[in-house]
Amino acid sequence: MGDKVGTYTEQESKIFVQGLYEQSATQKQRIGTVRSLDDGRKYAYALAGETLAPGKWTMGPPTVGAHDTIAVAETAAVGAKRVKVTLGATLIAANGYRDGWLRVDDATYGGELYKVRGHAAIAASGSGYIDLYDSVRVAITAGTNTVSLMKSVQHGVLLGVYNAIAGGIAGVPPIDVTSGYYFWNQVKGTCSILTDGTVTLGLQVALSNATSGAVELSVPATTTDLILGQVLQVSATTLYSLINLNVPGY
Repeated sequence: MGDKVGTYTEQESKIFVQGLYEQSATQKQRIGTVRSLDDGRKYAYALAGETLAPGKWTMGPPTVGAHDTIAVAETAAVGAKRVKVTLGATLIAANGYRDGWLRVDDATYGGELYKVRGHAAIAASGSGYIDLYDSVRVAITAGTNTVSLMKSVQHGVLLGVYNAIAGGIAGVPPIDVTSGYYFWNQVKGTCSILTDGTVTLGLQVALSNATSGAVELSVPATTTDLILGQVLQVSATTLYSLINLNVPGY
């Protein structure tokens, strides 16, 4: 593995081009790339959809209704690596769904899921090709199948809004991040996070129901929000506690 430098190995420094506590105006890793440290912390490479602050949980971008259950414009045979779709009323910018997902969602052969490699811009109500990393496993048939598009949860990350969760939980930034910049979003391990109310050492915390980006004590049978982790060190409300962060999916 090579000599240790802090908590990183020499091998890791060669694999990951962007520093863990750096932001970048240019993309240096694939969106969603996972980076693990030897102390149990884990990060996912992300693009900020707005200005973000450290220690506040974030969420993925909202889905676009006009890109849900859309028509297949041309049959994609088994082995094909692109699918031609016809959009609803909202355009897609070039590579807007890169490293996101295309799923077959109708009753006929529904459930197939493919990762998006990229695509050109597609006009509102227009047609265009979505390129895939993997080959089509079951033919996607024009006039029969419909598909939906979804961005990676790390593509266009937003501050977690307590009363308006738009997408999946994305993680907790370790640094201040400028809108439109790339960064490493923490998804597991020891993490500093904004506290709402009184939390208790060793107990679980959930998404706050009153403060955006914060967590609160999880109360069994009454708290319905997602559990984000276990309290490791307590701080007062409006300050930052330590938790063992556990974002689903990582």
